[in-house]
Amino acid sequence: MNGRRKLIAALGAAGLTATLSATGSAATASADTGTGTVTGEVLVGVDQDLYGVNAATGARRRITTTGDVGQASFSPDGTRIAYMRWLDGAKPDLWVMNADGSGQVRLTNTPVVRERAPSWSPDGTRLVFERLIGKNSNPSLAVMPAVPGAAVTVIRSSDHNDECPLGQAYVTPRWTSRNQIVANRFCFQPSGASKTRIAVYSPTGRPIKAVPASTWQLDVDPTGTKVVFLAGDARPVVKVLDLDTSRITTLTNSTQWSWLPIWSPDGVSIAWQYKDDTDTYVMNADGSNKRRLFQNWAVFVDTYDWRAVG
Repeated sequence: MNGRRKLIAALGAAGLTATLSATGSAATASADTGTGTVTGEVLVGVDQDLYGVNAATGARRRITTTGDVGQASFSPDGTRIAYMRWLDGAKPDLWVMNADGSGQVRLTNTPVVRERAPSWSPDGTRLVFERLIGKNSNPSLAVMPAVPGAAVTVIRSSDHNDECPLGQAYVTPRWTSRNQIVANRFCFQPSGASKTRIAVYSPTGRPIKAVPASTWQLDVDPTGTKVVFLAGDARPVVKVLDLDTSRITTLTNSTQWSWLPIWSPDGVSIAWQYKDDTDTYVMNADGSNKRRLFQNWAVFVDTYDWRAVG
């Protein structure tokens, strides 16, 4: 198994949460005032629960207490959260709830299928997500209405084809304000390598664009035109892709470790887990003015999302 396939298998096996390690339980995480102004609330997944952190003050609130959730995202209006939950140790299903943690509703109940990494459509009525059947399968790309028991439609299959003889995988899908779906696409080759692309699709799965990029985590800005993504394996760096021009800009260097980059609600800033101190940092969208946003209370997080508040 080549490195990319090992990576995807590892991410899927534990829903990105197996490496979490709590290091504190203070009610407030210290925020850095820096030289820029940030607002809103950052959604953070730690030890298989969700928290909201005030981006301006670092004040923290706990959203879930069940210890079995992760890979969550705010709805476009910020009032709801879609997330995966592995109830009683079962394969993860999709759930939704209000942003305060109330009104938890199960959307899927599929014992042999794993659904994860949901992202909302611009109108807040549908979800795109990764869908895996069986233990060692690669994720397909699927959509469904955000209501319990709704039909699931696979729009991009992970099956092999002439281009991808050993199959393909779609990771970290994001539904953009342009009503397009952006995802990491891995196309596995007999040589053991994989062709990696940041791929753009219509909501029905029609290909729109694919840009070669060594990537495995991404987020799309509020305009739907720029993708921030993580590139590299040993010490990943943060880069930004302009979807209109295909130009890629590197924002961080490989001397320090990076993880889970996300856009601010206004598209002005990018937050990410940075450095070996594992705290959450923020920078301007062009990579300038890097500074600590707030201190994390875990080694790794499995969720970052950012909503406007007020």
